[in-house]
Amino acid sequence: MAEMTATLQGDGYKGYDKLAKRLKLRQAGCLVHLRRKLLAASRAHDLRADPALALIKLIYRIERLATMEGLDFAGRLRLRQERSLVAMDALDAWAERVAPDVEPGSSLGKAWTYLKNQRESLRHWLTDGRIRPDNNVAERRLRRPVIGKKLWLFHRDDFGLERAAALASIFQTAQRHGADELRYFTWLLEETARRDGSPEAAEALLPDAWLAREEQRAEQVGAGEEMVGAV
Repeated sequence: MAEMTATLQGDGYKGYDKLAKRLKLRQAGCLVHLRRKLLAASRAHDLRADPALALIKLIYRIERLATMEGLDFAGRLRLRQERSLVAMDALDAWAERVAPDVEPGSSLGKAWTYLKNQRESLRHWLTDGRIRPDNNVAERRLRRPVIGKKLWLFHRDDFGLERAAALASIFQTAQRHGADELRYFTWLLEETARRDGSPEAAEALLPDAWLAREEQRAEQVGAGEEMVGAV
């Protein structure tokens, strides 16, 4: 597999470590997974979790502010460095304060351990405006394969498994861009048969390129109808 320059974001599953090391990927953590563990502790009436939950809530308020102001990646990064970094530092300080009294195996202990083990990866989004604080988008996209997994639970061989994963990636990417998946995939099959395998040709087959093409065609049709109406 070719070496990549990218970020792998996940929930802290140890199986990702070897993949990230082999491909030299940076690993980003998921703040929502930490929040879930803290929330479990809070619901178990452990008040020590509440300050950490408040800090995470503040972080997401800052993210919403960046979205409301329409900040680009660079602007979002600047806002994070100015405000969110302080909140993350406070979260680390909270972990140090509660450390002496954390009970191993308790709800708070699980949250504390997750924060300790994932400390570096949980801060990756503070250094790159393109990275989200969590991987919720990816997890939501996985719901469809999970719901249908009994229909495609087994594959004849690794080749078939890789092809199934590639198809799932194509459909999820199309959905992420807001494209009509069936129409896009039908067009993709037709265009793939006509084009070479160069990176430029592949880029022209991405969902955003298809959407731009569909928008242009709709404008042309609209202009044609206006001309007919004028006549």
